[in-house]
Amino acid sequence: VTMADKMAAERACKEPNPIIDGRKANVNLAYLGAKPRQNGLASVLPYAIKSIPGILPGQYGCDVDYYISSQLLANR
Repeated sequence: VTMADKMAAERACKEPNPIIDGRKANVNLAYLGAKPRQNGLASVLPYAIKSIPGILPGQYGCDVDYYISSQLLANR
């Protein structure tokens, strides 16, 4: 939002949470800069990736050698 005059801009800076149409508004001023945010997924993802090898050590949790097709056994 661009203010029409200096007085309007000063009033907007004085009240960070004005009541507009009966509702409380949150005014974020660009000159203050953005606050750093931590993404919930980004904070959990490294821990989840580290725990996956313990849960699934190989494909489906077992080595391929353990799965021998019954057709292969019949053809021997």
